[in-house]
Amino acid sequence: MEQERLAYVARELARLKDRPGLLGLDGSYRDYVMLIQGMNLATRFELLRGFSEELVGALGTGGNLPWPVLIWRLAYPDRPASESLGLDDPQGRARELLFERLLAFLGRAADGDG
Repeated sequence: MEQERLAYVARELARLKDRPGLLGLDGSYRDYVMLIQGMNLATRFELLRGFSEELVGALGTGGNLPWPVLIWRLAYPDRPASESLGLDDPQGRARELLFERLLAFLGRAADGDG
């Protein structure tokens, strides 16, 4: 994706994190995952190109897992992996980590470093 568009997406996602109701979201990790998956689909998978690989590098394992599960496992390393299947995030750690990692990833890509 072009750098200007990536910067725009990053700004809008940052805004949406604090105001999920703008798009009718409830602020849950599951809702954000669904929205971001849809955005990635709409860009023919260009938006998140390389994101999973970056998360695998941080986790040190999980190359066979989708990025929502990788984020969840980074957020809750001591919990059984089977709990990630529901994408429940009672403490909000996965949601916070998602935005931290995704906005950093998109920021690097927008700067031409991604």
